[in-house]
Amino acid sequence: MTIHLMALHKLFLILPILIWRPTQSTGLRVADFELAPTASPFSNPQGVTVDPTNETLYVADTNNSRILIFYNIYDIPTGAAPDNVLGQSSISNTDTLPNRGSPQPSSDTLNLPQAVFLGGKTLFVADTANNRVLLWENLAALSAGEVAAKIIGQTSGATALPGSAAGNLHSPVGLFFRANSLWVADQQNSR
Repeated sequence: MTIHLMALHKLFLILPILIWRPTQSTGLRVADFELAPTASPFSNPQGVTVDPTNETLYVADTNNSRILIFYNIYDIPTGAAPDNVLGQSSISNTDTLPNRGSPQPSSDTLNLPQAVFLGGKTLFVADTANNRVLLWENLAALSAGEVAAKIIGQTSGATALPGSAAGNLHSPVGLFFRANSLWVADQQNSR
């Protein structure tokens, strides 16, 4: 279970991720630990997904236009820096511009991602302002700023045009994958 708490910091919305471990107790509990990286803080995180096999957490750090990756999440201290990043070339808190500051996207950039979902060994990311869904495979070998393996909703990695045709998206905000089917909540197309 994850709960987002808001706090105002440096004119950005800094939201820590609180994590509870499974337990036998019931009733009100305090989180086991807070994931709020101090070196590269979150700005409006909107989605999380966990790989339970290796305890890897993927966070859609929306306003920083990136996915932050934390390995072995139950063994890291509060305030720990992320281990990896997608959508930006580094984990630095100064490397946070949409599409890395370019007016158009590429297959390794993000613009306000709102959802992440792990389906098998594939990470799906709703790249909301670029009107597309990006897929990364071979997650164990990812490097910072890795190029996406596949793009859904656009004809190339360099376009971000909204569309209403069956192969287009306009602000995807939610994802689910099961039995070789990807479900996308396409907000501006009301579908």
